[in-house]
Amino acid sequence: MPTVSQLLRRLRLFLRVDPGPRRTPADFSRAGVEVAWLVRFFYLFIAYTMNTNMSPHTLPTTPTQPLWPVELLNGLLGDGWPALAAKAPITPVICSLFGLLAVAFPGRLVWRLGIFLYIFLYVALENSHGAINHSKHFYVYMSFALLFLPSAVGRPYRMSRKAAMNCVVVLWFAQLMPLLSYSLSGFWKIAHSGAELLTTDGFVRILLDRMMSDTLPVPVLLPFLAKNELLAQFIFLSLIYIQLAAIFALFRPHLHRPLGIVLMLFHLGTAWLLNIEFHQFAVVLGLLFVFSPFAPPSFSLTGLLQSLPLLGIPVRVFAAKPEQRAAKAWLIYDGECPVCRRYALYLDVKRSLGDLVLVNAREGGPIVEEVRALPHDLNDGMVLKINGRFHRGDAALHALALLSDGRKVFGALNRLMFHSRTTSRLIYPILKLGRRVLLKITGTPMIDQGNGRQ
Repeated sequence: MPTVSQLLRRLRLFLRVDPGPRRTPADFSRAGVEVAWLVRFFYLFIAYTMNTNMSPHTLPTTPTQPLWPVELLNGLLGDGWPALAAKAPITPVICSLFGLLAVAFPGRLVWRLGIFLYIFLYVALENSHGAINHSKHFYVYMSFALLFLPSAVGRPYRMSRKAAMNCVVVLWFAQLMPLLSYSLSGFWKIAHSGAELLTTDGFVRILLDRMMSDTLPVPVLLPFLAKNELLAQFIFLSLIYIQLAAIFALFRPHLHRPLGIVLMLFHLGTAWLLNIEFHQFAVVLGLLFVFSPFAPPSFSLTGLLQSLPLLGIPVRVFAAKPEQRAAKAWLIYDGECPVCRRYALYLDVKRSLGDLVLVNAREGGPIVEEVRALPHDLNDGMVLKINGRFHRGDAALHALALLSDGRKVFGALNRLMFHSRTTSRLIYPILKLGRRVLLKITGTPMIDQGNGRQ
């Protein structure tokens, strides 16, 4: 009878989505460079947008219901400052200059901060007339996230590893906010659609009700969908699923590019179905997701289907069995250490794992070179590579314990000693010290990180 912890582990494995091979430090460095160029393209687009769609000349000059940022400036500058800013002919020039300076010097916080404050204040003014228009909120989200970029973003090819990681985290944060807004929009649709979700013509009735209360022309696609109720309802339910599932894309790189394309088409569809035009969102979505540095280099239909929330579970279950049978693992260990060598030889892993290839770290080879590329010293412990992921030191010991065949004596002892992650962490430093003492006694040199054979 399996224990509760075993059941939970099986459930976690059942629901887990394989993110693909573990990323190396070189991958993160390349991602940092890509983030730096995405930032420049974003600010170039903002420089254009601030001079066209976000120029003060396009705003009503007297806010009727000012939001708090506008009220704050009213107290400092007086109520007439919006009108003065709208009439000043130099305002669009200053806006474009700030954007171009951010493109040329993205590492300077002053330009990024100036862009954010301008966008934030513009959106506050635009929404200070009794109604909320969220057509430019994405600009606020992304410009705020980019405030946390390191100064090294201005020299992408000379960034340190830490700066590259900071760039990656900032872009991840920038992706988080729009994805969260889409998921919240999906929940709002469920809460306010009610019975319309369960009917065959619910979406068509929603569209027709909106058209009857709207003075704008009839949307282009409305007549077609009004005649095809089932297709319209399928699109409606698919849209709700996409919006609800959007937040999961933050953790599933296979979804980045497909989701970005689908969301771009979604905003195009809102213009043709609802007369709601958010065309500018397409640029931000393209930068964040279609050109996401986290996305796999090549499209994988299997990876996409397995990454789908809920709908991907049957695909993962179907694909799990052949993958487990074909799995192969490599254990890279010190072949000159008597204890390490005997431990590796006595290992007997489960049949579901497939082959366990033992690799002497001192003999070199392609797999050893892969380990050398990691931030790991081979003298600090063995390394287990399985399904493209590297487990190092105590993590490798813990993983091998879980994979050991408990029906045999050595496997049962191995599982008993190291099945706990905490126990593995506590015991492993002692084992590592014992290895160093054995090598010292036998006169065996440490593993050379520069070349394979001693």
